[in-house]
Amino acid sequence: MEFFGCGLGFNYLFDGIQKEGFKNLIFDLKLDTPKFLSFSTKNSYSFARHTFTSSTNDITFKFNPDLSFSAGYYYRKDYSKTIITETIFSGLKKWKFSYYNRFNADGSGFEEHQFKITRDLHCWLMDVIIKLDEDNNVSFYIGFKLKAFPKVGFNFETSYHGPGR
Repeated sequence: MEFFGCGLGFNYLFDGIQKEGFKNLIFDLKLDTPKFLSFSTKNSYSFARHTFTSSTNDITFKFNPDLSFSAGYYYRKDYSKTIITETIFSGLKKWKFSYYNRFNADGSGFEEHQFKITRDLHCWLMDVIIKLDEDNNVSFYIGFKLKAFPKVGFNFETSYHGPGR
């Protein structure tokens, strides 16, 4: 398991039509402590625009094996600023509860809330998902997954995959 990682990269443009030179600077940083904290950031700086063009930042706090909180901030120049959070509690035998929300930091407010209850049914997992979107539309899903093949099937949920997940 990797506890610390750091990367730095440059994009250099070789083009006869456009001006040659460095196009972007990309910086990656990852910190992972298996029992408590995971953090990652990836940023892109444009030399042509003299500004940051994108930034992805994720942090997860693992308070104990049954409770975690994750948050992420995603920025794209001239496109969006989004904050995502997810809280997961699995302290009851065979039950897991999670709450996910996505917030638009540009001013439009909350985009989505999702409540999910997962029940372990021995060979199956059953998910009950309730979503509320920015227009107050409510969606309700019930899904079943084979534990032996969790990626097989259809998936309607929104999930957050923060650092180290």
